[in-house]
Amino acid sequence: MLLCPNHHREATLGAMPETEQRYYKANPYNQIKDLAKGSLKILQSTLAMQLGSNPVVGDGIILEVDDFPLLELGLSDEKIVQVTVSLYDQSDTLLALIERNEWITGDPLPWDLEFGTRWIKVRERKGRVSLIVDARRFPISVQGRLWHKGHGFRINKAGIIIDGEQARGGGVQNLGLVASRLRLNTEDHTVELKPDPRFGQMVFVSDPSLLMRTIKSVQAWQSLKYPNLLLRT
Repeated sequence: MLLCPNHHREATLGAMPETEQRYYKANPYNQIKDLAKGSLKILQSTLAMQLGSNPVVGDGIILEVDDFPLLELGLSDEKIVQVTVSLYDQSDTLLALIERNEWITGDPLPWDLEFGTRWIKVRERKGRVSLIVDARRFPISVQGRLWHKGHGFRINKAGIIIDGEQARGGGVQNLGLVASRLRLNTEDHTVELKPDPRFGQMVFVSDPSLLMRTIKSVQAWQSLKYPNLLLRT
């Protein structure tokens, strides 16, 4: 039986009798309410994310299908990184939403959901992981399958892979993406990397070391964001 930490402690200490435990097991709260929700605690102020072998640095939309954003990165007023994810399965059924670090499951509930204060894992069925967001290390790591209208992206340890009916197998690996967004167009079946419109340019960073790709990507973002500061120094 799945219990929250408070009720788990009560059951372990014998403060929750078996009759009460069996009631909760037969009447799951989240099933009755058709949702589960929580928040991610992210202790990071640098606008950086790791998508497989690709460090991604910058704010705004990171991945989108047509004009529908699937993954976004932002910064709160308190200078804390915020992640936004729209998680659908291949049939366009909503599994979960993460909006600025606050998450809520879709309807129906996903097959399985695991979470801690700084990570979340969603499975749409047994053996099929749809999303992992892990903020326990720097930078935030995201893996999973992000879909919209039967098209989308698979993010695994290798990188970002284009997936869908017309586009399959292409993607981005071992490259730092700075001030850019990856857009999949379902009408003409094309994929493009678009620069941040505020700068009118984007930066690609290549280095055999993932750590150095991340460091250089952060430095490239800072040079775009604060060019005058670099000139003065």
